[in-house]
Amino acid sequence: KMRSYPRSPVTLLEIFGRRIFIKRDDKLTQLKQAMINGNKGRKLKYLFKGITESTDFASYGGVQSNSMLALSRIAKFHKTNLHYFTAPIPSGLKLDPCGNYREAINLHTNVSLHVVNLTR
Repeated sequence: KMRSYPRSPVTLLEIFGRRIFIKRDDKLTQLKQAMINGNKGRKLKYLFKGITESTDFASYGGVQSNSMLALSRIAKFHKTNLHYFTAPIPSGLKLDPCGNYREAINLHTNVSLHVVNLTR
């Protein structure tokens, strides 16, 4: 049996005489309480369905990634721990946090950043 996912609304635009259909994942609100929408919300909704406060979870990716921020929001919303593994954080970013990195660390969640060196 196939899962039923909410459908993204489609917007029709006409540009230079051509009809263009735009799939609007930005209008999806699967994890609205955790401030996550769009395709990240659709992807993560089912992964975190049964989360409890005693659940720890881990992920790996870039320090400025949208996934890291989304997972940080989920950790805050569910009052749980996120162990996020990332490549070394640039010194400039450590001194002057910005973007997704700043937003994630400002959430004051139980997010542990673990730096891993993946050089061969």
